[in-house]
Amino acid sequence: MVKITSDFWLTPRGTIGCRQPSALLGKTPAEAVVMVETRKLLRAMPADRTSEELQTAVKAAFRNLARRTAPFLPLHDEQRLGWLDEHSHLACRIDMDDSFACGVHYKIQCHDIPTRRLIERATISGGKEEVLICGTELLVTLRDNHQRLHTFCHEELATDPRIHACHPLLVLQEHFLIPDTPDITKILPSKFSKTKKALAAL
Repeated sequence: MVKITSDFWLTPRGTIGCRQPSALLGKTPAEAVVMVETRKLLRAMPADRTSEELQTAVKAAFRNLARRTAPFLPLHDEQRLGWLDEHSHLACRIDMDDSFACGVHYKIQCHDIPTRRLIERATISGGKEEVLICGTELLVTLRDNHQRLHTFCHEELATDPRIHACHPLLVLQEHFLIPDTPDITKILPSKFSKTKKALAAL
């Protein structure tokens, strides 16, 4: 019988073993990297209490995830907002009143909120019709220098006494550095170069 000396380890079945209750328990590293919550737990596992075998498997799972989700072209700030849930802090680049100071890193939380919007559009016959648009929108929350809650979202939020101020996402882009999202040329440079040459030769 193998003696377990780590708090996190890889079981013979390829799943994650944990000494304490965890959302990672029983999942394979490949399964755990799919959801934001478990990805964060994987990154938070202390190296000195995680078996080397599990660390290797987790790194491989993150590499495979990066390959599957990497954009084909460099993204601009607004497009990179879609990858914000991979980050825990944002650096302020321009002072925002007395709330956020340039150079300070602020903890962020990202949420998907359901949206329902009734719009009016023209019909083929030239008339008007109402159309219900349903989907999800990104909501980013930060606490400022005075621990007041700020929200950033394209949608207009309902009034909530816990929220100090609501801002459009454009304000977040203007005042904070949106982290880079590696595209396919950075994730798989050699394969990209090889494929590009093959296409050019056609």
